Amino acid sequence: MQLRPRLLHRRHDALLPDQDRRGHAGHQPGPAAPEEPEGVEVQGDGTAVRQALDRLPDHLHVELTEHRIREVGHVLTVRVGEQRRHAGVLEPLPQQAQRPLRAGVEEQADGQCHHLTMADQHQGAQRKGLLKKIKKPYDYKVTLTQREREIVDLLRLDPLLDAAALADRLGTTKASVAVHLSNLAKKGVILGRGYVLQPDRRSVVVVGGANMDIKAHSREPAVLRTSNPGAAVTTPGGVGRNIAENLARMGSPTHLVAPVGRDSFGEELMEATRGSGVVVDHMVTTADPTGTYLAVMDADGELLVAVSNMSCTDNLTVRQLAGARDLIAHCDLLVVEGNIPPAPAVWLLDYAAACRVPVVVDPVSVAKAAALAPALSPERPLLALTPNKDELAAIVGRAVPHTTPSVAKAAREVHDLGVRHVWVRRGLAGSTLSSLDDDGRVHVTHLPAPRTAVVDVTGAGDSMTAAFVHALLRGDSAADAAAFGQMAAALTVASPDTVRPDISARLVDAELRAAKENA
Repeated sequence: MQLRPRLLHRRHDALLPDQDRRGHAGHQPGPAAPEEPEGVEVQGDGTAVRQALDRLPDHLHVELTEHRIREVGHVLTVRVGEQRRHAGVLEPLPQQAQRPLRAGVEEQADGQCHHLTMADQHQGAQRKGLLKKIKKPYDYKVTLTQREREIVDLLRLDPLLDAAALADRLGTTKASVAVHLSNLAKKGVILGRGYVLQPDRRSVVVVGGANMDIKAHSREPAVLRTSNPGAAVTTPGGVGRNIAENLARMGSPTHLVAPVGRDSFGEELMEATRGSGVVVDHMVTTADPTGTYLAVMDADGELLVAVSNMSCTDNLTVRQLAGARDLIAHCDLLVVEGNIPPAPAVWLLDYAAACRVPVVVDPVSVAKAAALAPALSPERPLLALTPNKDELAAIVGRAVPHTTPSVAKAAREVHDLGVRHVWVRRGLAGSTLSSLDDDGRVHVTHLPAPRTAVVDVTGAGDSMTAAFVHALLRGDSAADAAAFGQMAAALTVASPDTVRPDISARLVDAELRAAKENA
């Protein structure tokens, strides 16, 4: 038996239960093909190596290179229910993750609460200095084979090489290269078409909802229970999608992971989002219809009635996110919005903690914030949480008065749940940022709202979160990032569009400079 020198940076199967990693109770009995560790090629009888790997503690981060095994660090173990009870859920290879399940198994698995076990010494470290843990691109975070690394090196030198040219330079077949290119795209190293590689700039993954907004405006004061003349417009929407588009327009390399249906609205959403600069290769296509939000506005712009169908997002499962694991593992920051159901949201926080990826969470609404509250824990540290005052009250479980000291007091309670920055939006009163530093001291900053002419408030919160994340990724302090976010929101409400088409980091910075000069 021989081990070819391949490099394994992270064992993603550490996110599976300790038992039965090579087989699962509940499948029909019979011979099963052996599975090999990712990044390792085994020739001959692989039993001895598998037994040796099984004896390794799960907390060891191993590197297989030059025909030997050595310890290089630690990773955290995430236990995702009992595998015997949930056969086929979250297995390490795509073809296994797509294996048909018995009726009810997926629903049972997604109803389970995922538990993250962490060593005590990691709890304080994970709460502090999360931005310092922002990592380099793919080769620090994603397992690549030797051949994949050779392909990436060639594409760095000449991105216009096609599969045939790559095969010629590597002395292999075009079909073999095509397989490697497909794997590199799935791992997020190649972005979209044309072999565009993961950029050197810090990248972000947004997991959330995407839906089609349909807004109807009555031309005259509306008369109920009859037809009213007016106009209607259809635009892409959804909190997660809007955050992703704002990030892309500001210059942050952005991937969106969101569910859409196999229908015309889903196709239109994908095309419009791709056109704004967001990478949509990891979108989840489901049997549910694409989410829709229908709003009927009176002649004065006031909302008369709204109807939403968000079953596509409400039914999102952990298993449907399995294809984005490598993408999330190698990103520099993960944004999760509150429309994600509790089980996938908890899994995302657990997985990000295991991969040491900083997370920003937007609670979205009071109801979603209340559902999210039980998941907040020092074992699932967050870089930032961005609630409004009512959502903050839902998280702490009590009413929060409008005063800044009261908001700051509630924010301190959230710090105890492992959140480093609590940024509370307060409408016309501006916002309050409470930050926990590396020494355990809390700093509270109040930011007044910028002056602006309000045209449409739709999408203001989404642009606010996106700009805050963009500023953090480029190295701004949390206070400066909050000011940047507030100015982006002010620019958005001054536009009739949910996502302002000309929004950019340069525009926001220019408005901030002008505001300081006129202060």
